[in-house]
Amino acid sequence: MTNSKSKNIPLTTVALLSLALCAFTTLRANSSERAAPPTTSVAVVDWLTMTDQLDEWKDATMKLKDEETAIRGELEALETNIKNKQEELGVLLEGSPQHTEMREEIAGMIQQLQFKAQREAEKLDMKQLDAQLQLYIKIEAAVSHIAEQEGWHIVIWKDDASKKVDTSTPQLAQQSATLISTRHLFYASENVDITNAVTQYMNNQFSIGNAEKKP
Repeated sequence: MTNSKSKNIPLTTVALLSLALCAFTTLRANSSERAAPPTTSVAVVDWLTMTDQLDEWKDATMKLKDEETAIRGELEALETNIKNKQEELGVLLEGSPQHTEMREEIAGMIQQLQFKAQREAEKLDMKQLDAQLQLYIKIEAAVSHIAEQEGWHIVIWKDDASKKVDTSTPQLAQQSATLISTRHLFYASENVDITNAVTQYMNNQFSIGNAEKKP
């Protein structure tokens, strides 16, 4: 006759086994959750396309061109004065005090012209560089704003448009090799390109800023 008591598992043992099974299941679930990589959304922005479409950059470029035109007019006026003085010098007796004095005056005017041309060119270069840096800071802020608004975790500078390969000449081939070495992006779908969104946001902000400046 079989002893029925030997087949019965104590309740304490069952409880301990159940607790162990639950702990193991929970541990596996937590491990799976930790191991799963988070979903990361990546967008791109095309710098060249954006700058061509930004109203603020168009405005800054136009102001720089107007300033360059004004400076060119001043330099041309100085050149005209020098030519007039040179014509006057031609009718004076060479070696006379008047001739020597005017020749020295012309030399000083030429030196002044060269100095002014170099100084103004450097000033324009610095203004253009400063405008580019200020625009970059605003683009960076706008990209951050759009990324947070639309839920992008990473935004990459889309540089494929400026890194085209051209091997038609040795010089262009060398330039292409240099550009390739600094390229960061091979491909990006249009679905992740937020260039237009950033551009529209910046143009709206620039328009609002201009409206607030008007009396």
